[in-house]
Amino acid sequence: MELFEAGALRGCLAASTQKHHGNREGQARGQHPGTKEPGSENFRNHERIGEHRKRRKEDNRRNNYYDNVHGHPSIPHRKPHRMSQARKTSRLVIRRIRITGWSAITALLVTIVTFLTWFHIVLPADRAAVDAAFADDRIRVSLSDGVITASPANAESTTGMVFYPGAKVDPYAYLPAFRELVADGLTVVIIEPLFNMALFDLTPLQEATATAPTVTDWWVGGHSLGGVKACMVAEEESFQGLVLLASFCANDLSGTDLEVIQVLGDRDDLTDLTAVSDARALVPSGAEERVIEGANHASFGAYGPQSGDGQASISKPAGFAALTEALTPVLGAD
Repeated sequence: MELFEAGALRGCLAASTQKHHGNREGQARGQHPGTKEPGSENFRNHERIGEHRKRRKEDNRRNNYYDNVHGHPSIPHRKPHRMSQARKTSRLVIRRIRITGWSAITALLVTIVTFLTWFHIVLPADRAAVDAAFADDRIRVSLSDGVITASPANAESTTGMVFYPGAKVDPYAYLPAFRELVADGLTVVIIEPLFNMALFDLTPLQEATATAPTVTDWWVGGHSLGGVKACMVAEEESFQGLVLLASFCANDLSGTDLEVIQVLGDRDDLTDLTAVSDARALVPSGAEERVIEGANHASFGAYGPQSGDGQASISKPAGFAALTEALTPVLGAD
């Protein structure tokens, strides 16, 4: 009995060992455990995958690290360490040029926008004073492209003045200042300058004078920087005279036969009196000078106060009345 049990045990062990070895051999051939047939198909698939990987390595090596799986060349990609030093330097220079160029363009655009914004911010005219000038039935105000014309309502005027405003001053601010002179017979053509700066204005003189066809005797004048522009225009065109309000000439008109009148304010802190004194040699010797007591730089227009200007001791209407008195002898009624 014991011999029988020992034999049976040995038989079971042998069978178990044979089954274990059989499974390992099957796995080596690609057969999964528990399958009855050898895994020959899996083994062939494994061989094809291995061959595919080998071809892929060969393709990558042959195409100099191109991203190519199937053997056809694709878009090349060079690794950074394979780029030559000369090409690195060239790309760096191009990049710096682009950055510099875009920075310069941006700075230019910002400068232009700032420039246009600054020049379009003007010293506004006194609305009430301007409305009173428009409502005055003694004068007629007409508007055209870049020109404001004020003329007598009930008479034909033969004397006129082309007038250039001060820098960044609303052109309408001068209508109240010349209101009484216009009512007495003077035609005043006020230029609306480009960028609110008289020196930049390109309005042809013929366009300005065409708004007053009855005028035969023309004067030119200006306030502050507008006076400098008036001097420049007087050198190029034919005028009877020149009016300078808180201003002086920068070009030489001493050899002309212009009648010149210069009106200043004794409280004006924006007009350089030394420059005024030096510029007297640039106008004809017969030029007249008038000083309005208590007037500052802004007393010549219905606007203000103006930064850096002195404190006026007279009112705007009083200043306009004094200006009318100073200009009437030369620009008075016909």
